[in-house]
Amino acid sequence: MHPASARPRRPTMSDVLARPHVPALLTGTLIGRLPTAMAPLALLLAVRSTGGPVLLGAVLAAVYGLASAISQPLLGRLVDRTLLAPVAAIAASVAFVACTVLAVLDLAAKPIAAGALAALAGAATPPLEASLMIGCVQGSGRRCVG
Repeated sequence: MHPASARPRRPTMSDVLARPHVPALLTGTLIGRLPTAMAPLALLLAVRSTGGPVLLGAVLAAVYGLASAISQPLLGRLVDRTLLAPVAAIAASVAFVACTVLAVLDLAAKPIAAGALAALAGAATPPLEASLMIGCVQGSGRRCVG
């Protein structure tokens, strides 16, 4: 017996996509990440539409991204200690309010306020990864590996 034939067959992409939970998980993660991916570009375009410099838009986009990257592990730990629903609801509400104020604020005229709101909106991005893992772990008896 050849040693290579003893190894289990690696799953193909069609094997993975055929699993019952994968299409919903893939759709949810794609839709859930759209606002996070579009916000930095929206900040840059909003600054440019008010006549502000590209540098300000880039700084606001970077602040948003950094705040999101820093807060996600913290929000994930908070979800682990409490429940997902209240953490996600509060985070989404805060992010919504911050983004709404950013939409009506003259970003070029008030860059400090815009930076603070961009940081708040980024930090309050709901913890999507925590919600995906909860669904993955509760949905099957197997351990999920990302």
